[in-house]
Amino acid sequence: MRFSLLIAAFIAAAALAAGCPRGGSGPAAPPETTTAYSAEVGLRVTYRPADYSSISNYASSEFPFQLTGKDYTLGIKRLANVGILLKKDPQADFFKFFAQQVRFDLIDVGKLTPLKPETNEEFTAQGKPGLRQVLHFSIPKEMENLPSFVPQEPGKEVWIYYHHFYFPPDYYFFVAISKQALAQPQLDSIVSLINTAQFQAQPLPGGK
Repeated sequence: MRFSLLIAAFIAAAALAAGCPRGGSGPAAPPETTTAYSAEVGLRVTYRPADYSSISNYASSEFPFQLTGKDYTLGIKRLANVGILLKKDPQADFFKFFAQQVRFDLIDVGKLTPLKPETNEEFTAQGKPGLRQVLHFSIPKEMENLPSFVPQEPGKEVWIYYHHFYFPPDYYFFVAISKQALAQPQLDSIVSLINTAQFQAQPLPGGK
């Protein structure tokens, strides 16, 4: 009986040794989420590395803070002190005023051709209202007035999802640009990013 117990203990120890690399428990799993900071926008966001492969800051760009994913690019910019005189947080009508300007810039100035009627969808982040402006265009052959953030591919289609959001006293654009329509889980992840963002953030020690 004692001999059988020794054999069983030896087999269990061998199996345990085979499953665990020597010298430790193996490399740590990569983090599910991480953060990125933009001094240009004064914003820190939490995101999944699986969703965005690179993060960029370009002070001179239309969208100074950019997160590049597999299916779309998310550009972020801030209009500082837009709501400094507002007595209360804006609602949908206020966002639609800015949405009208976006539409004018893309259609009348950029010469993009609408393929479907624009839609507006309300969302909530950080307990505040926001507006998603969904635009679907064909890229013109003449691209001299085309905004630089639109793919420079004449005749191709582009989907642009403007997420209008106000965090006092600043107005923010979170803009997803894609060559294909985004699925609802992708749109939900953008709202989740807005929901967890730190607005008017300061750099952490080390400048991050």
